[in-house]
Amino acid sequence: MRSRILAGLALLLIPTQAAPPSWMHVTIEGRSAENSTYLEASFFYQLQTLVGTEASSPKVLDSAIVRRQRKELYIDLNAVAPAKAALLRNIAGKTSPVNITLGEIAAYMDRHYYELTRPYPNLKALLAKHPYRDNPNWLTVPVDSATFHHRRVLHIQKDRIADALMSYFDNKLRLIYPQGTVIAADSFDPKGNFIETEVLRKRGDTFWNFAVYDRDGALIRTSIAFDERGEVAHDLPGFHVPGSCANCHRIDRLDFSGDPQPPISAPVPGFFHRLPAHTPEIHLGPEYYDHKAFRELTEATSRQKDGVFGVYGSLFLSELVIRKRLGKFTVDDRARYQRLLPDYSDLLEALDHVDSFTNSIGVQFIRIPAPVQRVMIGSLDADPEHRPDEQRHPLRYRGTFFLDMRQVTNAEFRRFRPTHRSGSYQGKVLDGDDQPVANLNYDDAQAFVAWLNQLPKERAAGRIYRLPNEEEWEYAAQGGDGRRFAWGDEWPPPGSAKQFPNPFFLYGLTGSTREWTGSIYGPYPEGLASEAPNGSTLRVVRGSSWADESQKTLRIAYRIPTPPEERSPFVGLRVAADVPSLH
Repeated sequence: MRSRILAGLALLLIPTQAAPPSWMHVTIEGRSAENSTYLEASFFYQLQTLVGTEASSPKVLDSAIVRRQRKELYIDLNAVAPAKAALLRNIAGKTSPVNITLGEIAAYMDRHYYELTRPYPNLKALLAKHPYRDNPNWLTVPVDSATFHHRRVLHIQKDRIADALMSYFDNKLRLIYPQGTVIAADSFDPKGNFIETEVLRKRGDTFWNFAVYDRDGALIRTSIAFDERGEVAHDLPGFHVPGSCANCHRIDRLDFSGDPQPPISAPVPGFFHRLPAHTPEIHLGPEYYDHKAFRELTEATSRQKDGVFGVYGSLFLSELVIRKRLGKFTVDDRARYQRLLPDYSDLLEALDHVDSFTNSIGVQFIRIPAPVQRVMIGSLDADPEHRPDEQRHPLRYRGTFFLDMRQVTNAEFRRFRPTHRSGSYQGKVLDGDDQPVANLNYDDAQAFVAWLNQLPKERAAGRIYRLPNEEEWEYAAQGGDGRRFAWGDEWPPPGSAKQFPNPFFLYGLTGSTREWTGSIYGPYPEGLASEAPNGSTLRVVRGSSWADESQKTLRIAYRIPTPPEERSPFVGLRVAADVPSLH
């Protein structure tokens, strides 16, 4: 913001002389070298709100309304409408009609903020105009609010994000959201009860208006103060956030930023974020939202504004990538993807590139991409759970293939063998239709694969099914980032580890069943020490089951030598597919 403010005022610098009678001096209390630009931003925002918020209103930053003599700021009352000039004189009248303070402006704003910004009268009216709840055309971002101790769900219309992304490079790597953009944040207490909705709406003058609606949907027409725990503090005046950062909450709705660090230590550092030139492809499951999204929304990373909302561009592009990979595009998704593809070809592939398919019995397969750099598999000698048969070595497979997103289920296997029963184990039922098939030996797994290969629709599509070899399995389970466990590198596993996919969208790598591979157990790789005797017919089983709890068995690198005739309640299968026409 500093650069834009200074650029806007540079043309209005006036040599030091007596100020004309029409100029009103502006006093900014508590001003210092560290917070000067930040407090000036507060002044510009509030002055713009006072002179008008419509697109046709004079732009404070781009007009002759504000004048500067050295470090002093003045408002040229002749440059605003007579009624607005009278309002400013009235606000300043208690002290001096030729001097107005930022505190006086802020006090007036606290009393008249909603009257001046004209928000929707209630939440029902907002939803009628902007139906953001349960709407696939709105991006939904659940976050935990460390500031206000609430669960929050943020919403922004996808087409508005696409508009901002399209103008990103034309605005010096800034996301500038168009007029009328709405960002809504629904807050919930720890029990899931709705508390309130905070709403940001982009004005015609490029600033953002702020409104709050209570649990009944009524507009809260007074400013709210919060204490250090994020609770409403009725004895504190004005609209503040914890840490005495009086301007953070309002100023961070501008199109341009203040200094990366606020003048006083804020409860959450910054709020400044810019969309990076190259947004990584990331999985956006609930574990991402819980642990990363709120931090990304609030860290200081840039001086550019609307930058506080730049993360929405990152999330939106990532969501498009993910929906394409999973074959879940709506018509609207496809239109947005085509619109953004020319400008973001480093992130978005061509639409005719097939990342997933569903076969004739309803099994969904995901493309496992060929490694783009040297990939190591096996475990490190320094791993406390390292075993002699897990020697670390470069991945030898270099191609691409498709892999079942989940283990084969009982229902799917019974399409091939209707009499199969996975049974139970120590009271745990394993035979539900949606549960992964278990109690299969190696020949059972291969027989299922052979049956798939003979299905007429699969043959016509040119799909060739097989069991993955163990190097393919390990690379796919790593998800492209060399992780130690399916969920990451940390121990113990998060509570959600069993429910969410790895970065390649493979489910059930932990807490489901182990899986047969097509590999014979032996040295890993060839020529290194192994526990297996020469001539072994043991097969390699990979992964961990619902019965595994130790670090050793939950590691991706763990290899399980298994007699091919063995049937176990802990072992099932996942199928690989080669589709030459899609490579």
